[in-house]
Amino acid sequence: MQPGSWQQCPSYLRGIELLNHGYYWEAHEAWEGLWIAAKEAQARGESGHDTTVELLQGLIKLAAAGVKVRQQMPEAAESLAGSSAQHFEKCASLGHTRCIAGLAVPRLIEFARSVAAHGHELEADASVPVQVVFAEKLTPDVEEKHGDRTS
Repeated sequence: MQPGSWQQCPSYLRGIELLNHGYYWEAHEAWEGLWIAAKEAQARGESGHDTTVELLQGLIKLAAAGVKVRQQMPEAAESLAGSSAQHFEKCASLGHTRCIAGLAVPRLIEFARSVAAHGHELEADASVPVQVVFAEKLTPDVEEKHGDRTS
């Protein structure tokens, strides 16, 4: 998946849908194959995959933070969310300061930082099979079409 072709990537879109509905492990799984493919392309020296790798790793770690909240492991959730924010910040440092793959980079950073700072305040009932623990939702901008850069 390239940031400019996200609208044609079912696994990427499915991961967003899963995360928004509390299926954190499944969201992680939806994005993992894309992340592996992007890492392999990056290792082969193909251009344009650096931001994809950072975005997907950030999303995977954010989903994992949701899993840890559900498991009532707030310190692990906060750590994963903090790492997630760093990946989103890397996207910004690579030139995607406004938007990447339909997602607003400042909102991603704030979302992850909020979980990192307040993960211990998030409540989950481990006896419920699926539960949304994040108040924030990922909402792709369907009008965004090009490389998502600021310029």
